[in-house]
Amino acid sequence: MASTLTRKSWRELTHRKARALFTIATIAAAVTGLWLFAVPQLIDDAMHERIESDLLWDVRLSPNGIALTDADIAAIRDLPNVAAVEARVTTSTDFLSVDRTGRAWLIGVDDFAGQEVNAVRLLEGELPPPGHVLTDPQNARTGRYLGGVGDEVVLGSHRTTVSGVATSLEFSATVDDADPVFYLPLDRLQAAMGYAAINWIDLRVDDHDPAAMAATAEVVQAHLRGLDPEITYWRVLETRAPGDWPEKESFDNVIRLTYVIAALGLLSALLMVYTTMSTVVREQTREIGIMKAVGGSRRAITRSYLLVALLLGGAGTMLGIVAGVFLSNLLVGFAGRQFSGIEAGFGLPLWVLALSLVVGLGATMLAALPAIRRATGRPVREAIVDHGVASSFGSGALDAFVERARFLPRSFRFGLRNTARQKTRSAVTGAQIGFAVGTFLGFLALGITVQDVAAGTVDAEGGDIKVSGAPDAAEVLAGVPGVDAVIPVYYTDVGIAGTSYPLQGQTPPAVALHDELEAGRWFTEDEEAGAGLVTVLGPALAKTLGAEVGDVVTADTMAGTPLPLEVVGIDSIMVNDGNMLYTPVSTAALSGDGVAPTTYYVLTADSADSFVDRVAAQIQGALARTEIRANIEVRYVEREATLSSNRTILALLMILGIPVIAIGMIGLVNTMTMNVIERTREIGILRSIGARARHIRRMIRAEALILSVLGWVAAIPIGYAVGSLLTWLLSDGFGVDFTLRFPMWPLPVALAATLVLATLVVRLPVRRAVRLRPGTALRYE
Repeated sequence: MASTLTRKSWRELTHRKARALFTIATIAAAVTGLWLFAVPQLIDDAMHERIESDLLWDVRLSPNGIALTDADIAAIRDLPNVAAVEARVTTSTDFLSVDRTGRAWLIGVDDFAGQEVNAVRLLEGELPPPGHVLTDPQNARTGRYLGGVGDEVVLGSHRTTVSGVATSLEFSATVDDADPVFYLPLDRLQAAMGYAAINWIDLRVDDHDPAAMAATAEVVQAHLRGLDPEITYWRVLETRAPGDWPEKESFDNVIRLTYVIAALGLLSALLMVYTTMSTVVREQTREIGIMKAVGGSRRAITRSYLLVALLLGGAGTMLGIVAGVFLSNLLVGFAGRQFSGIEAGFGLPLWVLALSLVVGLGATMLAALPAIRRATGRPVREAIVDHGVASSFGSGALDAFVERARFLPRSFRFGLRNTARQKTRSAVTGAQIGFAVGTFLGFLALGITVQDVAAGTVDAEGGDIKVSGAPDAAEVLAGVPGVDAVIPVYYTDVGIAGTSYPLQGQTPPAVALHDELEAGRWFTEDEEAGAGLVTVLGPALAKTLGAEVGDVVTADTMAGTPLPLEVVGIDSIMVNDGNMLYTPVSTAALSGDGVAPTTYYVLTADSADSFVDRVAAQIQGALARTEIRANIEVRYVEREATLSSNRTILALLMILGIPVIAIGMIGLVNTMTMNVIERTREIGILRSIGARARHIRRMIRAEALILSVLGWVAAIPIGYAVGSLLTWLLSDGFGVDFTLRFPMWPLPVALAATLVLATLVVRLPVRRAVRLRPGTALRYE
């Protein structure tokens, strides 16, 4: 008997092909969703490979300018704990191309073939001959410069040609934050600038212990003072922990959201596997009764159906692993190109492979086991007369309502009746749809929240035009027609606990001094006049430091004098991701070289885009006539660039959510297909007594739409919960308390989309049902 049951297990895969195929597809979809867990590790692996290949710096010093010979650089390389050194010139200059104008970063490379730190790698074209430069691929992705090999671009007063495309993990990140980046040989950049001074010294060290790196930095600084006793720095000393890369903190926050998506997919997948296997076994209750009647033991029958589950799970798992590996690597490639310009190699994390096998095989068998135990435990007579319908079917409150609801269309009543036929399965299917739609609503709410915060941040910074790099330009700007006010701002960097943070000095009451503080106040005019040692901290920085109003924060300055700053307020706006210090302009000047502000926010008489563009053009002309070079930023353009960057991140998150949505829709298809298979004889009877194909079609579609509506209703609280969880994770990651925006307008949109998708995905089971011949259907077992 055991061998007979074993042969029957193998025949299950071919006896009812439609059921087997949909069960396999269900398990495959569930396993595919698990490979979202692989995305963070694959990206992390790819980034660590780039860290090694690009030779990222460990210690960075930024002198205002120091002349270094090859012998001087070799002497630095021989200092204790210094493994490699790269001395470069970097500068910002005007750039002009066919479709863009603005500022650009120029990176000088001493020897493209022998780079020791922050390697710039050629991707396309050739290394730049005289009069040529390399462009970074991130320039085109961000839209800041769309040119390529062979195109001309004006950098400063020099017309040059792009000879190739090159990338660097370190400098490509600059494009996302600020301006396009171009690479050229160091000697040519020095010649163009008119001096040979070095303003960027990057080191790689042997010992990455923080104390060892700090000691190494002190030794190098002392060595540089020996070469130039008057040396000053334009940025504070920076150190980087092993494994860090530019924008890693922001990227890690996105990865945390990826794990949430994967967990939602796993939960939905487990529900789907459970209901699928329960349906498969439930449908065969009568067959189990017959097997028991002819001598099959409960243990042998259980083993037979567990073998069926193993075969189905094995096939689904293999398909899911193949699809999951493809999906995860596709997502990693997309994410790498969008965020850091990396081309990630193919990866297959073994722990995700093991998880796929556990869920695909183990969960499938465990999901089938309760239904098998229930079916094999029923008396033979009861099991033989079973037709796959709950014993309470037809006697519940919903059944009574359907019986009396003559005002409802007959197809709708049939749909309600069939929904109640298998209440547990209908509830699980509704839950799957709810998870799918709820995931969409949750991420949409997160997107709306992030976009509102980003837009509010740009707006709160103030000004219609930002002019930077223009000392003593206040009078010129104020004299331009259409300019309503000119607000001077001083930018510098300070160090706190070994980390560099931007500091912004403002003259109160400035346009950027918005009212929405989390705590405390802004500084006063008296504090500005007296260079008061006070500061307002960004919200993320305050959380990182654990600082509150009244505390004192010591900031290391480029002037070499620590500033003890009293915290008088904590901001609520996410300028620089909330990691900003604000002080009076007079106080900020103490932290730098004491020069006048070189940045100005300009308020125009009219904030219309066309008017602002005209004023910006007039400002550019006025500055050119006085031979003042400056970077002119039109704020509404930067606002759109910021929102566009956020949309890219959210697009990635929505793409990651596709498997969860797909699992819900596949669950609906599976449920409807199983319903059609279960009711094959019933459909034959309906066709025999006069039901037309359109009646059957309407009945099945009505059931699908009812399940979709139930799922949509469940999706509203699920979506709010998902959105709240994601917002909490984002708040925890950035150190800022975001408030979830959960508007009502997406709800009807989600309902319409759910109904349309439901109508589309049930076309296959509908097609099967209407093609059944009455005679064939009546003979179906």
